[in-house]
Amino acid sequence: MKNAKIYKCNHCGKTIMQMNEGKGRLACCQNFMELLIPNSKEEVTKEKHIPHIISKDNSTIEVQTGKSRHVMSKDHYINWIAIFGDDEWVIKWLEPEVDIPYVVFNTEKQNEIYSYCNLHGLWKTNIKVEKEIE
Repeated sequence: MKNAKIYKCNHCGKTIMQMNEGKGRLACCQNFMELLIPNSKEEVTKEKHIPHIISKDNSTIEVQTGKSRHVMSKDHYINWIAIFGDDEWVIKWLEPEVDIPYVVFNTEKQNEIYSYCNLHGLWKTNIKVEKEIE
């Protein structure tokens, strides 16, 4: 799982995770898919995309997307938040206009946390504890 990659179709917006390397290129809607490179700096987006850890213990991590919560409207939302360990991905799917960009993971294997915004792409942070911001 260390080499997993996330791709996006720039025509329909579909995202996929490639679990291992293979021959050829991924395509969707008769076009090659774009490899998403995770952002980790918020200069342009005012700190609303990077996953922030609210609390952490041996087996539970609470995560919120953005230091101030990201919007969850029909047109602009966080699609999912995932935690990545050495040999596993755990993904929590979110619904626009229903969920808030907050999840709890029950796992001891953790290295990085990712979030995916339907407009601004893939974001990540390394594990570290931060205080909750209301």
